[in-house]
Amino acid sequence: MSYRKIYTSIGCNRSSNAADVDSQGLIAFGAGSYLSIWNPNDKLSNGVKQTYSGHKGDVRIVKYLQSGRESKDIISGCTSGQLILWKNNNEEYENVVTVDAHEKSISAVGTLRAPIVDRTGYLVASAGSESSLKIWNIVDKEANLLQSIDLNGKFVLDITLSLLPHSKTPVMALSLTNNRIEIWTMHNDSFVKSLSLEGHEDWVRALTFGTFSTDHGDNLVLASGSQDGYIRLWNISTHSTQNRENKENVHIDKTTLNSALLDDFERKMEEADANSSSLSTKSHVFTDHNDNKQYKLNFEALLLGHDSWITGLHWHPIQWESENKYTQPQYLLSASADKSMILWSPQSDGLWMNERRFGEFGTGGLGFFGGLFSKDGKEVFAHGLNGSFHRWAHSPQDGLWQPKLAITGHASPVKDVQWDPDNQFFMSASTDQTTRLHGAWKRNEVETWHELNRPQSHGYDIQAIAFIDGDSTKLATAADEKIVRTFDAPKGWIRSAKKLGVLSNDIDEESRPLGASLPPQSLSNRLVKNDEHPEEQDKDWSLSHTYGNQMEKPPVEEQLVTSLWPESNKLFGHGYELFSIAAAHHSSLLATACKSQSAKHAVVRITDAIKGVHYGNPLEGHALTVTRIQFSPDDQLILSLKPSSFTTIFRRMSTGREVYIAAAQRTPIASINGALATVTAPQLGVVAVKKALENSGVPADAVEELYFGQVLQAGCGQSPARQVVIGSGLPDSVDATTINKVCASGMKAINLGAQSIRLGERDVVIAGGMESMSNAPYLLPRQKAPVGHFQTIDAIVGDGLWDVYNNVHMGNCAESAAKKFDVTREDQDNYAIESYRRSADAWKNGRFEEEIAEVVVKTRKGDVIVKEDEEYKKILLDKVPTLRPAFQKDGGTVTPANASTLNDGASALVLISKEKAEELGIKPIAKLISQADAAMAPIDFPIAPTKALPIALQRANVEVKDIAKFEINEAFSAVAKVAEKALNLDPSKVNVNGGAVSLGHPIGNSGSRIVVSLIHQLAAGEKGAAAICNGGGAATALVLEKL
Repeated sequence: MSYRKIYTSIGCNRSSNAADVDSQGLIAFGAGSYLSIWNPNDKLSNGVKQTYSGHKGDVRIVKYLQSGRESKDIISGCTSGQLILWKNNNEEYENVVTVDAHEKSISAVGTLRAPIVDRTGYLVASAGSESSLKIWNIVDKEANLLQSIDLNGKFVLDITLSLLPHSKTPVMALSLTNNRIEIWTMHNDSFVKSLSLEGHEDWVRALTFGTFSTDHGDNLVLASGSQDGYIRLWNISTHSTQNRENKENVHIDKTTLNSALLDDFERKMEEADANSSSLSTKSHVFTDHNDNKQYKLNFEALLLGHDSWITGLHWHPIQWESENKYTQPQYLLSASADKSMILWSPQSDGLWMNERRFGEFGTGGLGFFGGLFSKDGKEVFAHGLNGSFHRWAHSPQDGLWQPKLAITGHASPVKDVQWDPDNQFFMSASTDQTTRLHGAWKRNEVETWHELNRPQSHGYDIQAIAFIDGDSTKLATAADEKIVRTFDAPKGWIRSAKKLGVLSNDIDEESRPLGASLPPQSLSNRLVKNDEHPEEQDKDWSLSHTYGNQMEKPPVEEQLVTSLWPESNKLFGHGYELFSIAAAHHSSLLATACKSQSAKHAVVRITDAIKGVHYGNPLEGHALTVTRIQFSPDDQLILSLKPSSFTTIFRRMSTGREVYIAAAQRTPIASINGALATVTAPQLGVVAVKKALENSGVPADAVEELYFGQVLQAGCGQSPARQVVIGSGLPDSVDATTINKVCASGMKAINLGAQSIRLGERDVVIAGGMESMSNAPYLLPRQKAPVGHFQTIDAIVGDGLWDVYNNVHMGNCAESAAKKFDVTREDQDNYAIESYRRSADAWKNGRFEEEIAEVVVKTRKGDVIVKEDEEYKKILLDKVPTLRPAFQKDGGTVTPANASTLNDGASALVLISKEKAEELGIKPIAKLISQADAAMAPIDFPIAPTKALPIALQRANVEVKDIAKFEINEAFSAVAKVAEKALNLDPSKVNVNGGAVSLGHPIGNSGSRIVVSLIHQLAAGEKGAAAICNGGGAATALVLEKL
């Protein structure tokens, strides 16, 4: 299966020079760390043509490079200080030169622009935030540094280069953070400073040169735009030796000035004598040292019309009439942070007039950057703070400028993308604080994708989105606030979506509000009823509002910013900013999580999005922020994820039936090749089942199912669990399942049996585990060589003790966990010694007797009754600290003494529903309250109980302090020590009669064995919790109560 790209949505970076247009009309722009190419001349409106990676930081500067008349290649600069030359090869761009030009972010790049640029290589000036200016000559695939200039703490804001009139000498204009403009000319491959111009009262953000023909020859005009809101024009021409008046006419555009601006201008004129730099009109003379020709620079005009920073200036492109004849139309385009662009042109008397204003001057929109002409000057472009391009085209029929379809995209990283439930369109959310809807525009067998709607424009970064109740018209969003907001699609969007073909015609629209409005400084979209218009709701509001009109083609940016969905509800509950959200597929439930640094707040909350009420208790189990949540297709499971790859699965519980334990028994645990070596695992399982069934009082014919754990099944015969059923004399109708979850097999068998009863599928289930490590075979691979020896595989190691994910013995995982939790060799040895002491004391005082099912072993000398554990007696406690590490020779802490041993044994529990127990007159010994599983990285399996156990406690609605006894399986001493540290457990309550280190670890049996032991340790009314890790990075846990 192959795929092709049909749509790219990406926003232009928020920088004045992040976009440029070439001589063919292509627009290149920086988008994040990418260079993106858009062809506005594409008649099918396919949008972004291609994106190119290569920069390490965000691309702040994009400039086309001129050679001759053409400009095809691109130079780009980024926040990491890189310059990249992109070579145009059949409209595909190749990164041919990458240079680490500056130590810090590139603040400006200038390229040589003139009617014709005739030189070898590209002349480029770059400025960095470390207060440096560098001049480069880029030839073929090599960037040659011609000059490096230290600016003594000043920073360059913009650079423009051209050629002096009637000369091939490059001239460069810089705007600096001292509010001045400097003019530099090139001599012998180095620039020398010629002039420093004053006048602007704030930083100059935009510079551009234009070449114009006059009666006296070609003049070079420099346009400068400042944060003071003014544009100044400076004329450079050859200097005559004849004496001239220094004072010349200063042309000011007064035709469009309001009274405030006129007052400001008059003030400047009055202050001219006191501060001659404000409106200085004198000629500045400088010399081109290449041919000793003199030039003069005059301040020519002051353009007033913008109400905020000037962010971009662009002269109308040169128009070539023939091979050697061109004209430079006298049009200047300015862009401003006041949300407008102005097209300026000179009149016959020399005054510059505001010919056309574009944008939303004086409204609540966002400011413009840049300002570009198309190649023929018939279209103008700007990009805004929200990343999208604005576009206006001139109509020759009526002479009007009309908005035209352009590309849009997020201005900041996208945090979430969701297909609508019917897969007709998708929604995206970003830290640019918007939610955007993208879909296909279908017409005349042509299909192109566009942004069609912008349901939310917020004041906080949006982190996640979800469609509610499988409905494409209901949306929920989670932003950097504590509130979940829900939205309903308005009538205007429904009508447009039907026309555009992205929603079915059977969706109701008449009962919906017309649209929504967003009052200034508000975070909530306010609905607009069908019988009112947004403007009529409050005459003092400056509103963003939706349109009720039906659209037949994708909206332009001016429409998108007003296409809001009305907010329908607010959902509360989290203590910190939201981070993730998921919606159920078949109901109105939402699962949400917030940012958190503690387990208390790292919960998943379930809320009914329509009713606005919480559903059940918060789902605990994580220690830090839950980054992703997902419902299963049937909505019965919720998967949650955090950055460390730790996942938790929650099951939706019905009221369910209560599960009781009628009996719990185990065989003694024997050493490998010890007292039970001749007894197979199923035979051990039979002993445990018979004893448990006998003690429970439950008749055999009441048993409906059996789950039994076993890991080392090779050589054991078909379906070992079924062998237990038949061997125990249970009816043939009893189904049996063998469970292999490595060490957790026995406990998982209990939990599966309990689930069957809770769901009402069964009333009586036997569950447990068994293992005979003595009978585990050695394995030979099926493939045989013609001659030679064969290497056998120990099934105990290969199938039971080897971490196949990291190809290491599981003891290495214990070493890793010990290091992460600072569990020392001494800690583990002391724990192991205490485990042996506790086991010996328990046997000495008869605390194990009630749980033991004696095993009769037939020998040549007669029957031998095994009724006591073997392993705890095989230890010399004083030798424990002297043993060498078993898995990591240098610095290892895990030894044979502080790890569990290889053993044989089995255990079984009789599980019964409350109803069946009452029917049969059975008095249960314990009640199973909750169960849980958790998983994380395989290397961290010894840590996994610290994740599963809190989930089981939360589901039981209890805390650590409510638990009387804990059983944490001692696969390694490090496992129990990590649990004690991570969960702040009282060691005196953990494994009070010793654990697997001293009693033994028949791996398929240990999960159920610790539950059996836990039940017999507890006093009536006490609650106990058990947890066991298993290879692969998982764990199983449960909580029960002794009756």
